[in-house]
Amino acid sequence: MYDQNNITIGYIIESEEPLGEYYFGGGIMDYTIDDESPSRGSGSYGEDIQSATTRTAIQEINVTEEMPDSFELGLILQGENDEEAWYFSTPIEKITDIRTIPVNHSQSVDGIDLTVTELSLSETGGSISYESSEIGTDFELSRGGDIAFRIVDQDGNEVISNSGGGLGEVVDNSLLFTSKGQFDAIDPSVTELTITPYTALPIDGGGVEIDENGVDKAFEFRGGNLKDVEFESFTVEIPN
Repeated sequence: MYDQNNITIGYIIESEEPLGEYYFGGGIMDYTIDDESPSRGSGSYGEDIQSATTRTAIQEINVTEEMPDSFELGLILQGENDEEAWYFSTPIEKITDIRTIPVNHSQSVDGIDLTVTELSLSETGGSISYESSEIGTDFELSRGGDIAFRIVDQDGNEVISNSGGGLGEVVDNSLLFTSKGQFDAIDPSVTELTITPYTALPIDGGGVEIDENGVDKAFEFRGGNLKDVEFESFTVEIPN
C-alpha cells in the first residue's frame, strides 16, 4: 500500500531450518527508488514469530518529497551472515483518492516557530504536514522535533493520532524540522477539525558511544528538564 503517509509492505518468511530470534537483525529492509538509494528516509518495522521456521512482518517507509507517484521499489533483506541477502523489486503506484487541504497556519511560542502547511486525507488515513524551528544546534535539548497533535471533529469526537516521520537538520545555528503527523481516516460526514499542537517530550534516553580508541563511553540523558510548550488550537474546515 502506497498512500500519502507510508509505503506499507507485508511479508512472510518461511525457512527449512529454525530461525534465530534476531536472524534478520532489525529486520528493516533497505530500499531503492528506480534503482537509486534515497538521500534520506525513515520508517518502522514489526515482526511476529509464528513458529521456529515461520514469521510475518510489516514494514513502513515514511513518504518523502523525493518519492514520485509511481516507481520501481527495490527491497533488500539482509540475513544473519553478510553473504545472505534477498532482493525484491516491484512497481508501485500511490493511491489516487488523496485530498490535499492547504492550511498555512503559523504561530511562535516559547522560542519555537511552527507552521502547519497542509492536511492530506484519504480512505487509508490522514496526515498533517508541518515545519518547526528553534535557535540552537543540540537535538537532545530541542523541543521542535517533538511536536504532536490532538484532533477533534465538529462534534467533539477525537481522531486518533499515530506516529509519523520527520527530518531535522542544523542550518545557521538553528534546528529545522520537516515532519508529517499521521492520524486515522476521518468519516465523510466530518466538516471541521480542531487541531491542538503540543510537545510530546521524551522522558529518558542516553546511550553508549565508542571513542577513537575503541573504548565504550556512556552518556546520560540531558533532556529531562525541558518544559512542555502550550500552543494555541486552530480550526480547519473540510470541504465537501
